[in-house]
Amino acid sequence: MSLFSNAVHRYRSGGRVSPKPRSNPGHPRPAPRLRLVIIGALGLALEGCVAPEPVRDPVPGAAAPVQIGSELRESAGPAARTQQTTLPPAPVEPDSPVAASEPDTVAAEPAPPPHPGLWSHVARALSLEHEADRQRVQSELRWYRKNPDYIQRVTTRAAPYLPYIVAEIDRRGLPTELALLPVIESAYDPFAYSHSRAAGLWQFVPGTARRYGLRIDWWQDERRDVKRATDAALTHLTDLAKMYNGSWLLALAAYNAGPGNVNRALRRANAAPSDEVFWKLRLPRETLTYVPRLLALSHHVAAEYRVLPVVDSPNPWIEMTFDSQLDLALASELSDVAVGELYALNAGLNRWATPPQAPHRLLLPTASAERFSERLAEVPHAERVAWQRHVIRSGETLGLLANRYKTTVGSIQSANRLRGTVIRAGDTLMIPTARQAEDVHPYTAHGRAEARDARLTDSMGKPAVMHTIQRGDTWWDLSRLYGVGMRELARWNGLGTTDLLRPGQSLKVYKRPRPQGAGRATTPIVSGAAPSAPERTRRLSYRVRKGESLWLIADRFNVSVKDIREWNARASGKYIQPGDRLTLYVDVTATGE
Repeated sequence: MSLFSNAVHRYRSGGRVSPKPRSNPGHPRPAPRLRLVIIGALGLALEGCVAPEPVRDPVPGAAAPVQIGSELRESAGPAARTQQTTLPPAPVEPDSPVAASEPDTVAAEPAPPPHPGLWSHVARALSLEHEADRQRVQSELRWYRKNPDYIQRVTTRAAPYLPYIVAEIDRRGLPTELALLPVIESAYDPFAYSHSRAAGLWQFVPGTARRYGLRIDWWQDERRDVKRATDAALTHLTDLAKMYNGSWLLALAAYNAGPGNVNRALRRANAAPSDEVFWKLRLPRETLTYVPRLLALSHHVAAEYRVLPVVDSPNPWIEMTFDSQLDLALASELSDVAVGELYALNAGLNRWATPPQAPHRLLLPTASAERFSERLAEVPHAERVAWQRHVIRSGETLGLLANRYKTTVGSIQSANRLRGTVIRAGDTLMIPTARQAEDVHPYTAHGRAEARDARLTDSMGKPAVMHTIQRGDTWWDLSRLYGVGMRELARWNGLGTTDLLRPGQSLKVYKRPRPQGAGRATTPIVSGAAPSAPERTRRLSYRVRKGESLWLIADRFNVSVKDIREWNARASGKYIQPGDRLTLYVDVTATGE
């Protein structure tokens, strides 16, 4: 409780430790000596007149209390740091500027109590130079001023998370501007996901997440866990600031582009790290926009905080810890909180229950915490998840059973105290299963995938085609085969175009495949159209020349060696001979010549 009590005290007293002298363009303060001179002059000129001391306007109630189950799912705009794909079904934002039991105990760790002055506190505590006179900052600032509806939406969505983030920033003595960074990264959407596989409010990629202790497995993705991801992000940003001698602009640039890009830019400029040198570095275009965007947003909040939505819930959530795995359907019954709201607050959960391994924890609305604690104490550990009794049959494996029951091998091993993976026919296993079908939980990984499939099926007018990856398949080959873009195909499957494709892997495609041979071509040597092929696909009769190989021919016509072998029986052997005739199917509209 001390962390949050201290944070509240600082809110009320206005005191905090700032890494740099404050320079808040929204609230300039005159120097003490100058103030005395002004008061003296006014006293001489206006004898007998007493000017009332200015009083700050209270923060008006600009928005209704946040509805976690609906507004929380709005996604970031397409101009964000990386293209965001929000996994739950949701409308897309307009362009933004841019995770052996002991006696049962239940411990509660509350979030810091928010209050109507939270945005006022943020505005007063901003400490970086916002460089509002620079052209790049001005450009972003104009966008924010022209789009007040976006600011209202994203700050409303931030309400459940902002109190914890601000308190943790205050506790660490970091710039309060960092509390606004999730606006740039994810539009404060914990389910935000990018084509580069970054996830959560702070948009961690898997490698960095694991480096900072965030767990990513079948049961959970702590990049979406607001508490643990915030702790990791602030630690990461602190490390970056230390790396660049306290320059927060360079730390932010490195958070976006990676330290390697910033280090190379510093070497090219032969410059020491500093905030001033940031504006002179040759960095990726995205980064040159990213940092000014945060500065512009901070400047805007400093000036316009009075019209931001009021955080009016005394305690938005409390983290409850307990000593066993718990089905979220049961947690919903115990707390009287809708399952969808539980998933929205606990966005890091992938499945129908908390992970089987400790620690076991959930975020709950404050009003429900005591009721949940009392009721959970009355539920035996064996009844906190549903169990399926399974008699092993010949040929079954733990992997097969895990797939059938939508769980993991590790969960089955843990529940049955198995040290290895060998099981015997006739033995009995107890397998943890969901109380409710996963498709009724819109926030689980399964539920989100189902919703995404339904949305894409509706927009495409047809269900997905499943394509099994064969050896040699590439993103380019598949994009030409199905007539879709590589990025689009990757996005449908939650992947990036740089991800490797493995033989046997299945991909969902929302367009029917084109006829065999719909490759690309560079030379329009046409002898006739291929039957049933699209108009732009043509059949070529090509004579092999001396020194040519199948690879050279495939490269010349932008098709694959595999395709040539399938089109030509004579090419199925190891060698081709000069003078051999090959039939090729090429797309003449895809040529670059």
